[in-house]
Amino acid sequence: MDLWARLKHFELGWSGLAALTTAFVVVLFLRRRLPPSRRHRGRVSVLLLGLGPVLHLVATGIRVAGAPGVSNTLHITNLFLVMLGVAGAVGMVFFDLALGRSQIPTIVRDVSQTVVFGVIVFVVFRSGGLNPLSVLTTSAVATAVIGLALQGVIANLFAGLLLQFEQTIALEDWIQISGRVGRITEIRWRSSTLLNREGDVTIVPNLQLLTQEVVNLSRPTRARRVTVRVPFAREHSPGEVDGALCAAVQSIEGVLAEPPPRCTPLEYGRTDIVYAISFWVTDAGAEEAVESAVRRRIWYVADRTGLHESSASTTAGPAATDGVVDVWSASELAVRTSAIAMVSVFAPLDDNERTTLAWRTRRRRFEAGEVILRRRDPGSSLFVVASGEVGVLAADGRGTVAKLGTGEYFGEMSLLLGDARHATCTALRETVTYEIESGAMRDVMTARPKIADDMAELLTARETQLAGARESSTLSDPDERSARRAHLFARVRDYFHLA
Repeated sequence: MDLWARLKHFELGWSGLAALTTAFVVVLFLRRRLPPSRRHRGRVSVLLLGLGPVLHLVATGIRVAGAPGVSNTLHITNLFLVMLGVAGAVGMVFFDLALGRSQIPTIVRDVSQTVVFGVIVFVVFRSGGLNPLSVLTTSAVATAVIGLALQGVIANLFAGLLLQFEQTIALEDWIQISGRVGRITEIRWRSSTLLNREGDVTIVPNLQLLTQEVVNLSRPTRARRVTVRVPFAREHSPGEVDGALCAAVQSIEGVLAEPPPRCTPLEYGRTDIVYAISFWVTDAGAEEAVESAVRRRIWYVADRTGLHESSASTTAGPAATDGVVDVWSASELAVRTSAIAMVSVFAPLDDNERTTLAWRTRRRRFEAGEVILRRRDPGSSLFVVASGEVGVLAADGRGTVAKLGTGEYFGEMSLLLGDARHATCTALRETVTYEIESGAMRDVMTARPKIADDMAELLTARETQLAGARESSTLSDPDERSARRAHLFARVRDYFHLA
């Protein structure tokens, strides 16, 4: 009874009321400086500090009305709520403003605020002449009962603190425990929250993280190796498969350049070889998305290069260039011939010559975002857009300066002069192109060398058109144009070894 009698004298007073009102305004102002994602942190502190003056006035009114017992109880309750609000405000200032860019686990924040609350209680009680330890002494039995009832919670609390002290896991780490994989989004008093790739939340007691085997997928670095298994026919050498796939995989967003992707034969079957394509991703969270992108890219590369899953799937066809077999019907031949007829530099060709080129074209399919050719890479072919859309990038690789649709073409300087690629071209959406190699063009020109002169004229006209689009044309002068035409004519004849 003496303890309760002394507790009833703890009141804020009118000076405390003024300080509390000031603290409420300050916390309200500081809370508005928090990022929108963190403003909920100061909500409880604002509520408690705002409730303080109201409870103080209510308790004072009740005392005037003649109910001092109820008034004292409200004053004591108000005091504890205010101290809790002050502790929350201190945590908001320290963790959200001073350390706003750091990812502090919830358990560290909560324990720190509890310690602050305990210190405030101790100071307030001592200033009032009351020893807080006497409260614990008078309630030793209750403390023992509560301790036994909460021993599991206490064990999980200390397990969470030990994990933070050892720094074996941290927020945003991807871990695997008991067959479950997830990203740690919160570490609380009793448990930690894992968010898996499917968006499901798993609650794991902290004690399990300390006593069970945990694989941290984000340590020592967040880079993680992923392996995709793909079978290809035995007729394709490991070098051919490696050369076709590794460069394509490395260009995918999310795949690290170092260590580079590797393509390794794993199993030799009767008709095929199973390869393991290994690559490194930036984070375990991106693993599934990047692996899906890699599998898509493998399909497109295999479709373009003629890599088959088994020897049985390889069928001889009417056209084969550079070891790649391309099979089509008469209607497809007509489509390819029509596509060639739309290319202005092929205007000097007759129907038979266009058909000869059509037999030698290769159908190339690219997925959205895939690089078709890169600036300054060696080249010897021209591409005609059969469907889709191609973006021509600026010289610095930033931004698209032109878009090419069905019937348009690019790469004529590489086809007719052997020049390196003048620009980087990418597929803006799924795109099918017809590629014509210089070898096929050489056969046509050898049969009719006069074509070289006509093509030099067309190349000059196209250069003039492109230069005019860039507002930097120097070929409008007839003499300049004539000199450029003669230069291109000499280069075309020299490239194709024409007499």
